Amino acid sequence: MSIWSPSSWREKPILQQPTYPNQEELESVLAELKNYPPLVFAGEARSLKTQLANVANGKAFLLQGGDCAESFAEFHPDNIRDTFKVILQMALILTFSAALPVVKVGRIAGQFSKPRSSPIEIKDGKELPAYLGDNINGIEFNEKARKPSLVVEIDLGGKMGIKKSSAQITHFYNEENLKGKQVIGVCNFQEKNIAGVKSQFLVLGALEEDGKVVLLHPSPPTKNGLKIA
Repeated sequence: MSIWSPSSWREKPILQQPTYPNQEELESVLAELKNYPPLVFAGEARSLKTQLANVANGKAFLLQGGDCAESFAEFHPDNIRDTFKVILQMALILTFSAALPVVKVGRIAGQFSKPRSSPIEIKDGKELPAYLGDNINGIEFNEKARKPSLVVEIDLGGKMGIKKSSAQITHFYNEENLKGKQVIGVCNFQEKNIAGVKSQFLVLGALEEDGKVVLLHPSPPTKNGLKIA
């Protein structure tokens, strides 16, 4: 029998997880998340454990509700309130009908990842990575939505101001090496919703044979917002 430790779960087999192409960026994000306070505290976990023990012993009823996967586009206090309201109404009915206390567990306000039994989806003969939740990729069945992207803000200067873009450039680029970097792109098109992000600017890059994108940039550096000649 192996000895348990807080990190021993990392030694176990893992399935139905996204593949991150940039491991260095992944480790950077994980290191940052470690410094944040926990979303659920130990006392809350112990309280739920006690209540679930009552469920297992037939002394209470478990009601779990919420979306299989929430979307950024529909994530709003009104939606959370309505879901919470339905759970409470169902719990009230179950309390009277079962004559038992109801333990309520909600999958709400952060259900942005979705495990899948297969890493790919096939539709009309076309094969794409499976939708894994808005935290990872978009639900739309197209290559732009299904492959990982970065949400970047581009300062065009003057009246144009700052534009937002969803760019599939994760192999060579991350938050740190993009800061202050001048890029070339276009913005004279209708805004598009890509993987839950309103894209207002199309960043241009050179596409290598293996699909990796190398950004185009002016040389020497120039004023922001100039037209492409």
